[in-house]
Amino acid sequence: MSVLSSDPRIATGDAIREPADLERPRTASSPAYRRIAVQIASAYAVLEAVTIAWGHWIGKHISIKLDAAPISGRFASGVDGFLAAWNGWAVVALCIGVLGALTLPRLARHASWTAVVSSGFVATVGWIVIVNANRGVHGLTDGVGSSNSYFASVPAVGTPHEFLRTFVTSVQHARYGIHVQGHPPGMVLVFWLLDRIGLGSIGGATALVIAGGGAAVVAVLVALRNVAGEQFARAAMPFLVLAPAAVWLGSAPDGFFAGVSASAIACVVLASSRSGRRSDAWAVAGAVLSGASIMLSYGLVLIAVPMVIVCAARRRARPLVIVTLCACSILAVVFIAGFSWFAGLAATRARYWDGVASRRPTSYFLFANIAALLVVIGPAIAIALGWLRDRKAWLLVGSGGAMALLADFSMMSKGETERIWLPFAVWILAAGGALWTGKYPHRIASRFLVVQVCATMLVQTAIRTSW
Repeated sequence: MSVLSSDPRIATGDAIREPADLERPRTASSPAYRRIAVQIASAYAVLEAVTIAWGHWIGKHISIKLDAAPISGRFASGVDGFLAAWNGWAVVALCIGVLGALTLPRLARHASWTAVVSSGFVATVGWIVIVNANRGVHGLTDGVGSSNSYFASVPAVGTPHEFLRTFVTSVQHARYGIHVQGHPPGMVLVFWLLDRIGLGSIGGATALVIAGGGAAVVAVLVALRNVAGEQFARAAMPFLVLAPAAVWLGSAPDGFFAGVSASAIACVVLASSRSGRRSDAWAVAGAVLSGASIMLSYGLVLIAVPMVIVCAARRRARPLVIVTLCACSILAVVFIAGFSWFAGLAATRARYWDGVASRRPTSYFLFANIAALLVVIGPAIAIALGWLRDRKAWLLVGSGGAMALLADFSMMSKGETERIWLPFAVWILAAGGALWTGKYPHRIASRFLVVQVCATMLVQTAIRTSW
C-alpha cells in the first residue's frame, strides 16, 4: 500500500493529516522501484528517438509542417544554435528551477494547505514566465498574438451576436486565422471582452493565458485532495509546477483552456463528495465552467470522462445529471444567439481534413501524439506512472490519460498535441505524488524535480517551438 494513500476523512473535511506523514518510507523494495524506473526511462528515450527519426524521414517525403516532429517547431541549427539559446537568462532559469526543486517539496510538507495551494499558483505562474523569458518578451507574447491567433481576430467581432451568427459561415470560407477555424468562438469573445473592459493589449491577453495555467494547478490540487487525500495532493504539487508543460502553458491560449476545464472537473469532484444544496451548487458551477470549456475547444467535451469516472466510483449520479442539463442549456442559449456548436464542429472538421491533416499519416501520428505528450509531462512523470499504486489517485491520473487516448484515436489531433492536450496533461502530472519514496522521500522528490527542470530547459533551448 502506498505511503501516500488517501484518508477517507479528507473528502468530508472531518480531519486533515499532518504533513509530516510524508516522511514515512514506502514499504516497496527500493531495487524493484529502481528497476521499474530504469525500464521506463529506457522506453521513454527509445520512443522519443524513434519518433524523431521517423518524423524526420517522413518530413523528407511529405510536407507535414513539423520540422521538429513530434513537436511543432524547429530544432536548433546544430551545436552553435543550441549554445546560442543558452543565453544568460536560460542559465538563470535553470538555476531558479533547481532551487525550486530543492525547496518546493519542503514547502509542500510543512506549509498549511492554503499556503500549498497559493504557492502552487504563484510558483506555476513564475516558472512559466521564467522558462519563456529566455527569448525575451516575444517568447511570452508571440504564441498569443500571432496573425493566426484568436487575439488577431478580435477586430472582426463587431457585436457578439453578429459574430456568433456568421461564425460557421466564416469558418467554412476561411475568413479567420487557423486557430479560430479550429475552435468554437469562445476564446475570441473572451479577448473581445478583455478589450471592452480596457485590458485588450497583448500583455493583458498573455497574462490571462498564464493565469489560466496557474488556475489549472490549483484545480488539480483541489480535486486531488478530495479524491486521493491531502498527503498525495501535497506530494504532487511540486511536480504540477515544475513540468515541461510550462513551455506551452504560457505561450498558447490552451493554457487558459486547461485552467477553465480543470476548474470544471474540480467543481464536479467537490459536488460528488457532498450532498444537498452544497452538492448542487458545486454541480451548477461545474456545469457553467463545462459549458465555457466546450465553447473554447471542441475537444474539451472529453472532460466528461473524469467527471463520470469519479461520480461512478462514488455512486453519485445527481451531479452528472445537473451538469448535463445545465451545460445543454448553455449550448441552447448560444444556439439562440446564433451559433450552433454541432455545425461549428462539422465546419471545423471539414476545414481540418482539407488542410494539413490530409497529408499527415495516421500511422505516424498515433504514436507521435503520445510521444509529444510524454515530452510535455517529462521523464520523471513517466516513471511516476509506473510507480503509482494509489487507486484513488488513479481515478484522476488515469482520466487524464484516457482523455488523451480518446483524442488520439479521434484522428482530430494529428500533431501539435503538446499544446492541444495541455488540459489532459495537467491531470497526468498529478502522478508525481508517487515519487516520494525511500527513507528520505523529499530528497528523492527533489532529484526527480531536477530531472524535470533539466528536461524543461532542454526543450526550451533545443527546439524553437511554434507557440
